[in-house]
Amino acid sequence: MSINLLNKGFYFIGYVIKPGRINLRKAVINKSFYKVNKWNCLPDKFTEPKLLQIRDLMNGFLGLAVKVDSYKYRKKIRF
Repeated sequence: MSINLLNKGFYFIGYVIKPGRINLRKAVINKSFYKVNKWNCLPDKFTEPKLLQIRDLMNGFLGLAVKVDSYKYRKKIRF
């Protein structure tokens, strides 16, 4: 077990909480880009099940992002 300084922040449910601000974890951001790129490479990406799946994924990621200052992330994740 280790003890970190509060200034370094701590992880909680997909966020990094630091004094005065809250950011998305890098793992959440990287996973969202990975999922979108994986979907873009599919040959049958415009079938109804695949569209529903990517819609649900994006709603989850954007639901996390809307709670913090993430304008640049939300602008970049558009496909």
